[in-house]
Amino acid sequence: MTNHRYILNRLKSESCIERISQLCSLLAFFALGPLSLTCAFANSAVDESLLGLSEQAFQESMPEVTKALKPNWGPHGVRGLFTLNKVNLHGQNFDVVFYFKNKRLARIEHRRVLIDGKCESDFNVLISTLNLKYGDGTGPADASQSRNSGASFAWKGERFTAMAYKLVNKSRCEFLVALEPRHDIDASTL
Repeated sequence: MTNHRYILNRLKSESCIERISQLCSLLAFFALGPLSLTCAFANSAVDESLLGLSEQAFQESMPEVTKALKPNWGPHGVRGLFTLNKVNLHGQNFDVVFYFKNKRLARIEHRRVLIDGKCESDFNVLISTLNLKYGDGTGPADASQSRNSGASFAWKGERFTAMAYKLVNKSRCEFLVALEPRHDIDASTL
């Protein structure tokens, strides 16, 4: 039991969200049964499975989110109502904004700003891991061509679309990974 106290004391001094998922892995590994139930919110993934949830269902499934003081307006009339900071997306920390339209989650944006020189390598790692998760995306044939400019990639799932963007300025680089529900347009209705 002293090992468990040591782990819990370590958690107090470190970032809660990042460490809770590690604790959950340890609990599952040691099969501690009822204690693993306390980790339900730590395993709530910020991914395409959340798209389409109502505001209330979203808040119940993601209790760690923060309500935005002022809604952020996004594309197509969506409003960013909730945020979550330092979310680990494939080994990189992103800030996340959750956008709603008609009281349903309509877009999830992961944003990361880099000022150091790791822009190209971090973006390549991000694209590689997204390709592993969603299959080969569409984008530039040679990602190194976009070294000093922007780049975009897209993946189409059965129920969602994922997009990754790299925006480069003189002194900084920004990544954006956006998830939206997939809306197929029936040409016969046009």
